[in-house]
Amino acid sequence: MLAVGGKDYNVKIYDDSTKSLMSVLRAAGTTNEGHSNRVFSVKFTEDPNVLLSGGWDNAIFIWDLREKKSVGLLYGPHICGDSIDLRGDSVLTGSYSNKDVLQLWSCLLYTSDAADDSLRVDLGGRR
Repeated sequence: MLAVGGKDYNVKIYDDSTKSLMSVLRAAGTTNEGHSNRVFSVKFTEDPNVLLSGGWDNAIFIWDLREKKSVGLLYGPHICGDSIDLRGDSVLTGSYSNKDVLQLWSCLLYTSDAADDSLRVDLGGRR
C-alpha cells in the first residue's frame, strides 16, 4: 500500500502494485472526521493497517485502515514536511514553530482481544 496526503485535506490509500485508489480517509466535516488543512506527512506503523498523518491543522491523526476512520488524535504539532516518526510507543514530530520544534509523544497502539479485531489507542500525551 501507498499513502499520500495533500492540499485537499484527505489521505489517499493506493494499491502499490496496480497504482489504483483503494480508499480515501476524509477531511473534517465529511463522512469521517479528519484533517482540516493540508496533510504533509504520512507514516505507516509496524502494523500495515495503521497509519499516522499530520499537517497544518496541528494534529496527528491515527487511522485504522480496516475501519477507514480515525481512531486517535495527537493535538499540537504543526507539520510542514515529512516529520513524523514512530518507534515502539513513541511518536516523534517535527513542528514548524519557534519553540518545541521536536516533540516526543506517548502513543500505545494495540489490537483489541475482541472478536472484531479492532484497534485500540492509548494516548499518553506529550512526554
